[in-house]
Amino acid sequence: MERRQEILRYGLIGVVTALGYGALSSYWLRAARWVLGRDIAFATQPPAVRALQRGLDVVPWVIAIALLVWGLSRRRATPVLAYAGGFALPVAVLVSWMFLRPVVSDYSSRIPFDRTVWRQENTAQPQGLRIQMVDDLLKQHSLAGMTRDEVNALLGVPPKTRYFSDYEYVYWLGPERGFMSIDSEWLALRFRDDRVVEARVVRD
Repeated sequence: MERRQEILRYGLIGVVTALGYGALSSYWLRAARWVLGRDIAFATQPPAVRALQRGLDVVPWVIAIALLVWGLSRRRATPVLAYAGGFALPVAVLVSWMFLRPVVSDYSSRIPFDRTVWRQENTAQPQGLRIQMVDDLLKQHSLAGMTRDEVNALLGVPPKTRYFSDYEYVYWLGPERGFMSIDSEWLALRFRDDRVVEARVVRD
């Protein structure tokens, strides 16, 4: 029981330290502006403000070293290990959320394939709705083996693009799914003898 309480106590210190350090680091300039009552840019921080910020950066390490020394003096590793685990916990939760949120958002935003909506996206100003229905499209229809006329009837003829010149038909789906959405996703079709021999989702 005593060891469990010790883990909870020092783990909580680690969590509070991580959250406090993260909040102060994120809103440091805003806090400095509020205290000084004037606007401060990052590049023009007064020396005292910059020194305080550097001091803030070492606080978690000072606490860890103090716990390590205290634990070693009593031949106990629990305090520093619990502190380290508590400090890492918010970071792990934040990183997990950053990577899981796009996945959850992708699944929650998927919609059934709609031939009319898909074909309407073959315009000069598409809305990016295809990204939400492409998985259902590929689940419902085996594009490989379809004739060109069948593809035209189902998906329409896409406008010309300079991307993926190895493919005859390239449909813009929308911004890529994932944590950092900096590119686009496309449905690319390759034909041979007017039949689809390859259909794949690609990124530019």
